[in-house]
Amino acid sequence: MILIIATLAFFIVTALFIIDMNSEQTITSEFSSYLQPFSAETIVKHNYSSKPEIVWGEITNLSDYNFWFPGVLRILPVVSSDRYVHKYSFDKFELAPGALIRLRPNTLSPLYQGRITSVEKNKKLSFEVRFNPVHKEQIVFDLEPIPEGTSVTCRRTSTGLFSWMSIWGFSNNKSKILDNLGYLIPEDEEDPSDQTDSAADAGPQYSREATIARAVQAGLDGNMD
Repeated sequence: MILIIATLAFFIVTALFIIDMNSEQTITSEFSSYLQPFSAETIVKHNYSSKPEIVWGEITNLSDYNFWFPGVLRILPVVSSDRYVHKYSFDKFELAPGALIRLRPNTLSPLYQGRITSVEKNKKLSFEVRFNPVHKEQIVFDLEPIPEGTSVTCRRTSTGLFSWMSIWGFSNNKSKILDNLGYLIPEDEEDPSDQTDSAADAGPQYSREATIARAVQAGLDGNMD
């Protein structure tokens, strides 16, 4: 019975995905997806005009994932501490393979436990998480330096009867993941002499908190440009 339901859901999701792909898109990232009866994969690629160190700093800032990662309401650390504040802060969290996290999806679901699987500073971050109780995803961020700055590839894979859930809402929501991240990544600073010459013509400068607020508001308004 479960196999029949999963098979029907696979064909329904495939049809909806084709329809969704034909709708108007406002995404600047390159993206693709692959769906088979018992496996699914999505790939999103985006280039930033910032150094890998800057991009890495945002990708590894797990406490801010709710601002740019679709479907994430909050990520919490799993730390050995009796202090209440440490249970809700990443101050004592060590980002290393095997480290545990807890993810609360942007639904009525409870917290699900996840695990960091790979960390290569300024190059790669991967972790395993759940957004629902029936399947889990392996998420990998690969960073590559390019002349313009940094190229980031986000690859999400899942296997099993319910792997099709990974691409549900991909083209109109999940594929914007790296577009959203771009709101939080500052461009490389110019030389002091260049900044002095252009200070008079520069637009308003926003703090990091103000930038996040503007990104969230833009997402709510449907403006991801």
